[in-house]
Amino acid sequence: GFTLFLSDQSYTYIENVGLAAGGELDSETGVRTGGQSVTSSSDVGASAYSFVLRLGWLHEINERWNIGVMFQPPGIPLSRSGRFLRQVTSTVPGEDGSFLLYDDSGKSRLPIPFELTSGFAFQINDTSVLTVDVSVTGPVKTGRLIQIDPPDSIRRLGVFLGPSTGRRAVPNVSVGAEHRFKRVVLAGGLFTNISASPNVPETADQYTTDQVNLYGASLSFGLDTKGFRFTVGSTFMYGVGDALSATISQDSEVLGYDRTRARRAILLIYVAGAIAVATKTGKLVTEKYQERQEEKEEGVTPPPENPNPSE
Repeated sequence: GFTLFLSDQSYTYIENVGLAAGGELDSETGVRTGGQSVTSSSDVGASAYSFVLRLGWLHEINERWNIGVMFQPPGIPLSRSGRFLRQVTSTVPGEDGSFLLYDDSGKSRLPIPFELTSGFAFQINDTSVLTVDVSVTGPVKTGRLIQIDPPDSIRRLGVFLGPSTGRRAVPNVSVGAEHRFKRVVLAGGLFTNISASPNVPETADQYTTDQVNLYGASLSFGLDTKGFRFTVGSTFMYGVGDALSATISQDSEVLGYDRTRARRAILLIYVAGAIAVATKTGKLVTEKYQERQEEKEEGVTPPPENPNPSE
């Protein structure tokens, strides 16, 4: 089979940097007077529409074993746009202040790489199943996020915004299992989320996106109700990797970056199927109401409901 869908991507980066030195600071109002100060604000936005095609193949070896393969070619860009806004205000005692405003727009670069996934499912028994998936996401060539040419006074889009969209190829694996206890379903799994960011250098004059490999686990409980499943679950991810810390001058200019360790922990709690259950219930109520109305219009008295369905 195959699937063709429209991908809508959007990216926003907002940064505000404020530095001050000298003068006097009012402890009550927080206002500094008679000192040197500089504020810098950056607003970066990028969006893109692309066609994404996915080709899949599924084969049932026997009643217990199924294997499948999915291939996604690189996305086909349709439209791309980006905007960059920078405002810098500087104040020095005894001198005229300065103000810089730069606003520009151009084509953005948000490429979608190829993806290849293969896996199998094993039906252990009538109530349990085991699945394993292995995937590879392709690399992305180095390129600017927004195709603009700012003046020399603006050396970067943001302190913690990498100028390149380059990414490396990465593998990932996931293992999941599901067991049914009559109407209750218990599911869980383990997975990896390897960072596609390039290796972080020890020192740099341009920012590189942090590289943190995540490892996660998930657990969920489901309740089947008339063909629909109401699920409550959670997913936890944790990883340790490398990132860059910045040294900033009093003029809000980045003097350089140094590599440091970074930790990331993510906890997601979700509820799935609630809307489907509510929709199904509403549909049943509506159908029952329409039946009663039709019976009244035809002059037919509906039989009383039996309080004891077993009789």
